Amino acid sequence: MSFSAGSSDDASMSQMASSQGSNEVVMTLRLNDREERDRTVFEIAEDFRNVLDTMPEVIKYDINAGGVASAMMSNNVEVQIFGDNLDSTMNVANILRTEISKINGARDVIITRKNDQPTFKIYFDREKLAKLGLTSATVSSTLRNYITGFTATKYREEGSEYDVIVRLNDRVRNDVELFKNLMISTPTGAKVSLSEIANIVEESTPPEIDHENKQRVITISAKPENISLGELGASIQKVSNKIDLPKGVDVKVGGRYEDQMDSFRDLVILLLVSILLVYITMAAQFESLTMPLIIILAIPFALSGVILALLITGKTLSVNAMLGGVMLIGIAVKNSIILVDFTNLLRDRGLRLHDAVVQAGRSRLRPILMTASTTLLGMLPMALSTGEGSELWLSLIHISEPTRLLSISYAVFCLKKNKKKKKKKE
Repeated sequence: MSFSAGSSDDASMSQMASSQGSNEVVMTLRLNDREERDRTVFEIAEDFRNVLDTMPEVIKYDINAGGVASAMMSNNVEVQIFGDNLDSTMNVANILRTEISKINGARDVIITRKNDQPTFKIYFDREKLAKLGLTSATVSSTLRNYITGFTATKYREEGSEYDVIVRLNDRVRNDVELFKNLMISTPTGAKVSLSEIANIVEESTPPEIDHENKQRVITISAKPENISLGELGASIQKVSNKIDLPKGVDVKVGGRYEDQMDSFRDLVILLLVSILLVYITMAAQFESLTMPLIIILAIPFALSGVILALLITGKTLSVNAMLGGVMLIGIAVKNSIILVDFTNLLRDRGLRLHDAVVQAGRSRLRPILMTASTTLLGMLPMALSTGEGSELWLSLIHISEPTRLLSISYAVFCLKKNKKKKKKKE
């Protein structure tokens, strides 16, 4: 476990570049292996959320379950609020955050922009600076040395060196009235107080302002829990459509949800292109336009098995599941080609259409079962795996193989039913 709280108060350049504020805590936990614990990482994360919700001093929190890779490829829905007016966009962000938090399954709903922080801004009187022979750069450098300090010398003891940093004490640095009376040296050696050459104003400003496409943006992030990413994104889209937006403010739902929608769109196009290429190839091989259509008609029945497989396994339609569906097209077409080709062969030998179909189904069932069984048994260890990372490929296996097994079982059932009818006629 690693733990860090706050940041250093030396106001160094490294601290200025750091995104962690003095009021923030970062804790990283490494869990035992999956086989050594009863709960999943998501269940443990939910327990942490329940604990943090009972702490009034915790304003907001964000829990990333799954390690560094999961944090880099976060599974969340982001709502981007565009607008130049900081107050208007922040008001819309607070309203949306409240409404999104009411959605069942939405977790870690946070606003990425940090709260405004009180700051003191120093506005120099450039005319007075010019009369005294000063510049804003030299005065700013002097004030920086007062606040952050500068290395005056090095202290050596027993072979070790220590920097001796000189700066104002905490009382002067934290008291605005005392800070105004700081003396600035002019090039002539005279002394002038800071209040005579500058105006110090206390203001509240955000620590950072994000931009996208040259527009100011505030992002609200939400993670799904016991709900699919698509369902959460659709619910957030409905909520955002009901919000009355002020003039000059726009809302866009994106993040990983937008990436998933783009992937689905690309996969649907890939599905249609693959079907078209399969049809063109078979039309050239069979030298017919009707035979490939008969083979292609097996694809809708295979896709209906996809829905049934999702319901049985309790999985959602993810990108991996759609990849399994694309792979299933090749499997269904291959089995159809075997049946149709042998049916045509029997038709050429003089059998009637009905008898040729029955004979082809009875004769080609064994090779189809053999090829399907080898693929099924080869993927069975992956389908039954419960180790780390198994969630990534389970949906792909659960889509392709159960659907394939269902189609074969249906074929066996039809053949047995046909045999019973034939016996009754005899």
